[in-house]
Amino acid sequence: MQLINKLEKKRKKLLLKLLIPFISLTLVVVFGFFMMIKAGVLAPLVLLVFIYIFIFYRLKFKVANSFIAFYNEAIFSQISTKFNSLKYSRNPKFSMEKFEPLFAKKVGFFNANDEIRGEFGGVWFSFCDGRLDFSEIGFKGKLFIAEFNKIFLSKVVLRNSGLFDVGKLKMLKTDNVLINKSYEIYCENEIEAMYILSPNLLEKLLVLTDNGAIKADVMFDTNHIYLAVNSQKDSLEPNLFKSINSLETDEFIKEIKSFFELISYLSLDKRIWKK
Repeated sequence: MQLINKLEKKRKKLLLKLLIPFISLTLVVVFGFFMMIKAGVLAPLVLLVFIYIFIFYRLKFKVANSFIAFYNEAIFSQISTKFNSLKYSRNPKFSMEKFEPLFAKKVGFFNANDEIRGEFGGVWFSFCDGRLDFSEIGFKGKLFIAEFNKIFLSKVVLRNSGLFDVGKLKMLKTDNVLINKSYEIYCENEIEAMYILSPNLLEKLLVLTDNGAIKADVMFDTNHIYLAVNSQKDSLEPNLFKSINSLETDEFIKEIKSFFELISYLSLDKRIWKK
């Protein structure tokens, strides 16, 4: 209850921080509006309205983002003792440094947040929320990276959303008809690709994406697996304009556990192929 009160107090403080400049800006714009009409100068009105909207939304984004960061960090501090070696950051710099070089050129502008990094079952992993703007792909979901349980040097891509770059990779057909229908598969080396894409793993990827109904790109690159799951959800985003009555700790814990389960489900914690 004490934490809820603390978050509610912070929310009201930030809301006031947004409201005061909004009222001041509105008064300035209204005054300028009437002065331009009185002077008979109408052309700059459009520019004035554009500047007003831009400044307001920029300020709203900055204040709301500050509150979301404060909120999620507060929740994480409450549950971090339940998990070992986990780190939370509102700025997913680490994940994006890994993912951005993998994206296809000109896919759009990528926004990401709420990164959680850690280790489970001896497997290092990281995941964050991501959203692709100004793009036909319409990606909104989770980016996940983890150590893979096989040693390999080449690149293999399975995609049905077009997020990952395939460059000069060769198309590959597998013996799994459903996989071939659900994904476009590309690789550098067919022999190594088939070594990575075991029949068991392909079946698990189909289940994970509901036979391709859930849009997702998968990449295997130098001993790591990268997943971009287009779930159309951006979780843990509290509303600055709504009172806080409870904490979403259960949702936070459920989300972390889901990636622990993913590591186990894909057998990433089983090192039977490791040298």
